[in-house]
Amino acid sequence: MNFYDLEISKVNTNTENAVLVEFLVPPALTTKFQFNPGQHLVFDFKLERNNYRRTYSICTAPHENKLCISVKRQHKGIISNYINDAFFKGLTVRVSEPMGNFYNDEQITDTSNIVLWAGGSGITAMLSLAQHILKVFSHKKVLLVYANNDQRSIMFEDEIEELKMRYHEKFSVNQILSNKTVKEGFFTKLFSLNPPKKPWTGLTGYITKALVEKISMQFPNAVHYLCGPEKMMEICKTTLLDQGTAKVYLERFVGSSASINNSNKAAVLKVSLSKKDYQINLEGSSLLEGMLAAKLNPPHACKMGTCGSCKAILVSGEVIVARDFALNEADREAGKILCCQSWAKSSDIEIAYS
Repeated sequence: MNFYDLEISKVNTNTENAVLVEFLVPPALTTKFQFNPGQHLVFDFKLERNNYRRTYSICTAPHENKLCISVKRQHKGIISNYINDAFFKGLTVRVSEPMGNFYNDEQITDTSNIVLWAGGSGITAMLSLAQHILKVFSHKKVLLVYANNDQRSIMFEDEIEELKMRYHEKFSVNQILSNKTVKEGFFTKLFSLNPPKKPWTGLTGYITKALVEKISMQFPNAVHYLCGPEKMMEICKTTLLDQGTAKVYLERFVGSSASINNSNKAAVLKVSLSKKDYQINLEGSSLLEGMLAAKLNPPHACKMGTCGSCKAILVSGEVIVARDFALNEADREAGKILCCQSWAKSSDIEIAYS
């Protein structure tokens, strides 16, 4: 994976706990940073002598000619809080080329209905998809189902309203709040720093099986895209598959379990890196963590099974796979695995990077 220095050209407030960041792509890197809707970027940080890598979806559409992400502050989130507090215009950040295969136009050629299910900051990928599909495909109808905790946590509220007005005949939105009331702080009330929104008239509660079934019936033969909290996506995916929906695509940014209890603790991994051959003892760790512990430098980024940068070919041996979200059917047929999500099952493992 290659990283490039990109300068931040703009930082705007999205919500009181999220920022929108736009990057300046120099002419020499224009080709490298061309992206498809729904792709993401990997960011490489070094803070206080520690290295961090994080993955964030691109929230703009290709036709906008802008490269933007939006990052929501997370409780004890080292990088999300750093981005919200310390990003400024002119700062240079290490950024990977766009990655991911969440969406392509061929997925929706045989349908006129597309349903986008988003929860919280999962709207970033969905906004990119919505803008692209509405712009490029004049005959397709798009429904956005967007769940949040309260009104103040709704990201891209103005952008969503603008899309509704511009494409009112083919774009509709169902917003859901689990908590429609917001507790007002004393200083917020006193100085009206962020006045409360108008009374909520949308849906309340959570995305449930009943709601998914209802929407699925209203939009038959639709292609569904999911991005949000794990529980929400599991409800959507299970319900849609039970109803016979064939096309369901998920984008996940969640970590896996730290270890697989029934992995082979005595397994040995053989791998070639930088034209050198290595043999290491995994000692119960994933293939990626084993290589990192041995001070090797294998391709990797998010460590969560979503970016696909640690893909390798399983030459021999058997592995236990926790998640393979970033692999497509062609990858699987070629025998590729995600090293960050693979633990040894057999005593000897050999992998190769293509």
